[in-house]
Amino acid sequence: MRCATCGVGLRPGAAFCDSCGEAVPRQPPPPSPQSPRARLAWAAGGILAGLAVVAAGLVWLSRGNGEAPALPAADAGSVARVQATLDSLPGLEGATDLDQLRSLLGPPDAFTIFLDQYADGSTARREEWFYYEFYSLYEFVDGRLVANLPLDDPAEWHVLPRQYDPAMFELGETWVQVAERIPDPGSLTRFELEPEYELPASYYVGNQLVLLFDEGGGLLYVEAVPLEPGEELAP
Repeated sequence: MRCATCGVGLRPGAAFCDSCGEAVPRQPPPPSPQSPRARLAWAAGGILAGLAVVAAGLVWLSRGNGEAPALPAADAGSVARVQATLDSLPGLEGATDLDQLRSLLGPPDAFTIFLDQYADGSTARREEWFYYEFYSLYEFVDGRLVANLPLDDPAEWHVLPRQYDPAMFELGETWVQVAERIPDPGSLTRFELEPEYELPASYYVGNQLVLLFDEGGGLLYVEAVPLEPGEELAP
């Protein structure tokens, strides 16, 4: 697949062209029409993506590329169609895109959480939510949807880390605080980050979870990891 603006080849799954920065159009993957939850996922992806046209520029800013590229404005007809679909959905609750998606689909099958650092010194919580039944990855910045990308068909024998919920984790908290919320914290082993990363930090690994803490002991990164049966999460 090539960029429609400059013609440069695009990386698989890329949200923006690496050459010119143009946003790559994305469509929610078609789910199974037999599943009511799948139909809701498809509708939620279209609605939230439509409401996040401007917010998608945050992806570009977070990569440190300066001013965000111009994004197309939504016309009145598009806004009306999005609103009509939004009004037709049952049980849509929450103040943010993330909360609304959760109200429709529940917690994700797997996820990552980390802190975005911006050039002006500000930060934002970025979350990637994976829903394998719907072949969808949703990316949020401070609760606002910035991307909805398709996923490859996952192996049916994967063991999903559904014992964890993104709401369990607050960036900046200590290991002691995190351990009070997660199941079986004793199954995680602590390691020091390898010197080649040039970052004084420690991390905990085990039971399908990776937690990275900074030099001061504050939580920096969370990943809930799918595994195959018998596979172990190596440090």
